[in-house]
Amino acid sequence: VMSPNISNPNSANSTTVESNRSSEVIVSTNTANPVSHTSHFVPVIQTETSTNEFQKETLKDLVELKSLFNLQNKYLQNLLEKMELVVKRVDRLEDKLDSVLASKH
Repeated sequence: VMSPNISNPNSANSTTVESNRSSEVIVSTNTANPVSHTSHFVPVIQTETSTNEFQKETLKDLVELKSLFNLQNKYLQNLLEKMELVVKRVDRLEDKLDSVLASKH
């Protein structure tokens, strides 16, 4: 769940977002056997400072993830271009093979 406060870590809503997030953890536990999950659940009351730190870390992780996705995108683009070249070469080889076979008949 993305917090709406990432762009403004000093927002007054930070603490309520955290408490909402804590209640979501309970809601989203495994319904097949909820006891095993909820019995060990201890709600964490986060202060404004720890919430801001959490948001800064999350933002840092997202920036790093974005750069990894960009690298992966470049790699896949490069791979696609190479595959297109291979397809063209195979097409040319098929044409040559067809002409050789046609000349034999």
